[in-house]
Amino acid sequence: MKKILLLIVSGLLIACMAGSAMAAGNIVFVTTAGGSDSFAESTRITTPIQMGLSDTKTIYAACNAYTSNGNFIGSKTYDVSVTRIDDPTGDVHLSVSPSPTFNLIFSGETWLYQPLVLTMSDAETNENYELTVGTDTYHVSVTTEVTTVPEFPTVALPVAAILGLVFIFGRKKEGL
Repeated sequence: MKKILLLIVSGLLIACMAGSAMAAGNIVFVTTAGGSDSFAESTRITTPIQMGLSDTKTIYAACNAYTSNGNFIGSKTYDVSVTRIDDPTGDVHLSVSPSPTFNLIFSGETWLYQPLVLTMSDAETNENYELTVGTDTYHVSVTTEVTTVPEFPTVALPVAAILGLVFIFGRKKEGL
């Protein structure tokens, strides 16, 4: 009878105390806002890029080596900037390198792709950024992914309660 009672009580304690804490990890989605120039067409991001905190993502891009009338360009430099849309006076947590310029080079018959590196150091949920390369604009928004992480009391309290009940019933059995 005591063992059944111990089992029922400990089962109820576990059922009542067991739970989980929710930890939020920030993820960045980078999507293009569109554009009509040759650079925008060649660097369009067609699928979102997911980023977590302290993550670094590299986008490779190349520009059109010719102007609209067919003249050879060779290489071109674009200004790179990141602007926080929601709160322009706040800190910008998304950094881009190389900064402040983005060089695209054409050499002979081969395209040389210049990497554009995005780094998320910190962000709050639902922050929005604008990433500008030349005249092309990309939108970066931060969302929250919920990850279940067990807390210490979630595990420790039921275990301590069960051990306490075992100790009490063990002492009663000895007649103390």
